[in-house]
Amino acid sequence: MELHDLDDAEQLAFGGLLRMMIRKDGDFSEAEEARVDALSGSAGREAIWRLISRSAQDLRDDSSIRLAASRISRAETRTYILEALSQVAAADGTNEAEAQMLVWLRSIW
Repeated sequence: MELHDLDDAEQLAFGGLLRMMIRKDGDFSEAEEARVDALSGSAGREAIWRLISRSAQDLRDDSSIRLAASRISRAETRTYILEALSQVAAADGTNEAEAQMLVWLRSIW
């Protein structure tokens, strides 16, 4: 599965979840940026950053991101997003806040 395989609502939630994960450790490292870039797959680097930017406009706070995430029902999408977020978190070492976010996401799915 790749970014382009997600429907619009799934993409938007994914963009918001990426924003949340990036903020969790308070430092957006080059390693994290490289992991985010890699997530775009065949869609290209600009696609993932446009998606993250769009999610900032449409999902302005964490509660709206959480709501959008809770509406994702496809198992393959959930797996893709969890794996992607885990990779971003692990890029510079998963901290407690990042780990808690992944636990929360697993608990709602």
